[in-house]
Amino acid sequence: MFLFRRTLVGAGESYLISGLQLEFFWSDIGNGEKTSLWFDRWCDLCPLSSYVSPRQMNQEGLSIFSTISEVVHDSSWDWPEAWRDDIPVLYQLRPLRLNPYKSDEIKWRNEDGSLESFSTRLAWNALRSRGQETSWHNLIWSSVSIPRHAFMSWLIFRRKLSTQDRIQVWNLASGSLNLMCCLLCYKDVESHNHLFFECSYSNQIWCSLRSKGGMSHIQGKWDDIATWLIPRATSKSARVVIAKLLMATIAYYIWQERNARFFKNQLRPPEKVEKLIVNRIRLKLHSLKFKMNDRVRRILDDWKIASEDVRMDD
Repeated sequence: MFLFRRTLVGAGESYLISGLQLEFFWSDIGNGEKTSLWFDRWCDLCPLSSYVSPRQMNQEGLSIFSTISEVVHDSSWDWPEAWRDDIPVLYQLRPLRLNPYKSDEIKWRNEDGSLESFSTRLAWNALRSRGQETSWHNLIWSSVSIPRHAFMSWLIFRRKLSTQDRIQVWNLASGSLNLMCCLLCYKDVESHNHLFFECSYSNQIWCSLRSKGGMSHIQGKWDDIATWLIPRATSKSARVVIAKLLMATIAYYIWQERNARFFKNQLRPPEKVEKLIVNRIRLKLHSLKFKMNDRVRRILDDWKIASEDVRMDD
């Protein structure tokens, strides 16, 4: 995920990610023998090299290679007296108690100032940008999702697919106003709302399969389906799991069919796409664990899956 590079800046060790120095790597001081006095981060004023020049260091018997252990004695700072007036900030540092039996360690500093052993999770949480949590995230991201189908659903919720209505907006800048109709029904303008599932082609597929997910009463509109599923999204019941799989899988194959027509001029009747969807979900159901009861058995029978063919949840 990240490329780490440890380099020597002057005498102090610095940690870089993607070429940028970060403030997250701090020294957890033990005996102070491995931590650069001037260049490493170990207090809020660091790096101290911003206050003390190499010339000043040399004048007082120190160097750019000095470590913390050289200026801490009996838990007190032993700064040159000449710096008291010239560099008063050094005398504001809190006393530091060294542990002769513990080595210094580089750790990750959290936002609250605590130090932890580094992990990619800590780095990711600190560096990533955070958006507002959506109401539908549990609907598409879960352990039972088919990853490529979940990603497609994410694009649909965010209206990021390259549908013709979006392409038209891009073409306005070039002066082209050509707009293609839906390649599935050859009627209305292609848009997210139309494809999922107001188009007569995609709606036929939805209406044919929706009962298998317990959604016979839900009309073929993406927002209506999502509105019904979102409050149930965290449920682990077989019916809800299948309903989520069904919504995402139908959407995936509808977009796949659209692209086959757009780029390859290959057409398939809706009945054939329905079989592909059913087979893909049946394959996924074989990999899931269910707590078996009469209701679950009836659901599996509807998918032509024998209860003995699936894993039981203890």
